[in-house]
Amino acid sequence: MIRQFYLENEYGDIYYFNHKNQTIISQVSGLGFSLDMKYLEYSRFYSRSEYNIPLSEISETLIFLKGYQGYKSFVDFISKSNKENKLHYQNDAFSAYCYVDIASLSKAELIAGTIQSNIVFKKLSLWLKEKSYEIIANGSSSGKVYPYSYPYYYSSSYEGKVFIRNEGLNDAPIVIEMIGSVIDPEVLIKKNGEVVSTLRLYLTDRKSTRLNSSHTVISY
Repeated sequence: MIRQFYLENEYGDIYYFNHKNQTIISQVSGLGFSLDMKYLEYSRFYSRSEYNIPLSEISETLIFLKGYQGYKSFVDFISKSNKENKLHYQNDAFSAYCYVDIASLSKAELIAGTIQSNIVFKKLSLWLKEKSYEIIANGSSSGKVYPYSYPYYYSSSYEGKVFIRNEGLNDAPIVIEMIGSVIDPEVLIKKNGEVVSTLRLYLTDRKSTRLNSSHTVISY
């Protein structure tokens, strides 16, 4: 797979950087990350005490195969939203996105027979990879029931519980969606086996419902 980039705004509109959309990217830099670290010294040994993630930049050269009309179409796209965008990046081994602000877009220039422009993104987050976990349960007044016969699909949950491990360097956002009847659902976030945060909804709804909640997974 050739690496691919596309930009998504707050409304879910997408602008692809590829030949099909007649906009391609070259000279990409700043895709990695850096950390500002502090260390403490103990008898000529050093131990990391804390770290911060500094604001960084991703710079790219955009080549508009449709000429000035292509440049105008891109300007119209980024003008739709006043909030941050998602920059998606995909290749054979990696598929993720990061939140970005557009810091600058140079004027269109004719270079080597094509209209080109330099764009700089302020990188507002590390690269994020989405993972989905599902709890499937058919409930009854007497408890959880699995009315299946072999063979059947095992979900990633057990006894109405699912464990999610954050494998990144920093805290990661999480969106929880509950569909169906619920009785006082809760989310426990643990670090080194100890509960550090709790999300509890005092809600009993035996009818079909859909709940959405946002929280944060503590990295460990």
